[in-house]
Amino acid sequence: KKVALKILWKLKENASRVRSVKAELKALGTVKHDNVVKLKGVDWEGQYPHNDGTKTDAAVITLELCENGELFDYLMHTGSFSEEVSRTYFHQLMNGLEACHTAGVVHRDLKPDNLLLDTNFRLKIADFGFAVMPESNEMHTTVGTEKYMAPEVVRGLSYTKACDIWSCGVILFVMYAGYPPYVSPNKNDWWFDKLLKGNFKYFWMAHEQQRKFEDDFKDLINQMLTVDESKRASIEDIKKHPWFVKKVLNQSDLVKELQRRKPEVDTAKLEEGLERKNNSVDFAQGMRALSGKMIGTMPTTPKLVEMDLKSLPEPEEYEPAVKSYTLINSVKEPPRTLQFIVTVLSNMGSGVKFTRDGYSIECTMHQAGSKVSFSIDVFSNEDAAVAEFRRLSGSFHDFRKVYNSLHRTLSKLEPKK
Repeated sequence: KKVALKILWKLKENASRVRSVKAELKALGTVKHDNVVKLKGVDWEGQYPHNDGTKTDAAVITLELCENGELFDYLMHTGSFSEEVSRTYFHQLMNGLEACHTAGVVHRDLKPDNLLLDTNFRLKIADFGFAVMPESNEMHTTVGTEKYMAPEVVRGLSYTKACDIWSCGVILFVMYAGYPPYVSPNKNDWWFDKLLKGNFKYFWMAHEQQRKFEDDFKDLINQMLTVDESKRASIEDIKKHPWFVKKVLNQSDLVKELQRRKPEVDTAKLEEGLERKNNSVDFAQGMRALSGKMIGTMPTTPKLVEMDLKSLPEPEEYEPAVKSYTLINSVKEPPRTLQFIVTVLSNMGSGVKFTRDGYSIECTMHQAGSKVSFSIDVFSNEDAAVAEFRRLSGSFHDFRKVYNSLHRTLSKLEPKK
């Protein structure tokens, strides 16, 4: 039977690393559940054979093989899940997490690329590198992946197992929406600031500019992304929630849906040479282009199209009633920002048609049988300029592909962080 092997080189030479690995394996070995990856064995005295016949001392960890890869791959390359698929995987995630917490294990690094899929596309919680079995209910070390960390962890405060609930709330949002709930977990982030203040009304007003969400779904996210961890939903609360108790798919129907997506995932991973970024979700761009490749590419140093910039009217100040999620800040003044955007659109091929009136652009793109229309409006702001993208027609998923692709190409306009 196939298994996964994790090879750790020269482990004995690093005492602190040995302690860390043993703590990880203790946590993983403590949890026995169908939705948690299984630890099958450890050989601390293993040797890795090289092609030249030599061997290197190594610890060999044997794990359950999850042949269908990471949940993240399916989100990145094929887009968001339907309500029923999202709920089905959320059930599996909650069941696995409940087993962890019951065993006294807090994961502390839950994110889509630490959720693996086995041969039957069953979700498995993996990577217990930051997991801990605290002697008391409180923890203090800031660990994990920042974009998924609960506010109390980001701030360096003491925290409890409720930190995992926040991470799962972000994962659920990403599964169903296809993009993250906020850009960066700090008060300067417009969306995160609304969560910090408990202002869910404006948080959802902004997100629902692109698509509508069911009231039950919004309420569940609100309860999971509650800043006060003492008031944050528990697993017991979540399992009783009206959104959670609605219909889920049986495993055979779930397999059919994921098998339908798998060829696109396999093709995209082959095209990108299995290259992966460090973070599972690129929050600054919402998501990386979910198609897995650029819709159009630009030369590294494009020649700007000629425009009569002096004839442009005075740009309007960016003062939206509700801030858009799909915008790009620019360090260049509005005329130059507009010129750069027009240059990008002009170099994207025959599948792109656009018209411009002053600082407003309306564009239509045809890609792989789909069509999406959107507007781009350039305003002045404190940085210099801001370009706001809005979908006019076509699917939300296709619009996100286009926006993310353009965002990467236009990223050189943005302030350096």
